Amino acid sequence: ELADAEPVSVGERVSIIQHPNGGVKKIGMHHNIVRHVDDDVIQYWTDTEAGSSGSPVFNERWQLVGLHHRWVTVEEFGKREFRNQGRRISRVAEGLASAGVL
Repeated sequence: ELADAEPVSVGERVSIIQHPNGGVKKIGMHHNIVRHVDDDVIQYWTDTEAGSSGSPVFNERWQLVGLHHRWVTVEEFGKREFRNQGRRISRVAEGLASAGVL
């Protein structure tokens, strides 16, 4: 069930509910465009703050699609872009299942 969300695609929007460093809840909901998706990660433009790793990443239908874990710098077409990145929830579920947790 954890990995049953529809796959997210480049150009779609994602939302992140975060409690940076255990602080006040912040929700990133607008202009959060997915920039890259592969078998392991989702990269997106979203404002996050330090201490937000582990925050859930939701697709436009509020299905859990990832767990936020870092920001990355990507060079494409001669330009540098800063993105946030989350581990795809399907990969997280696979890891939990192989550890006997799910």
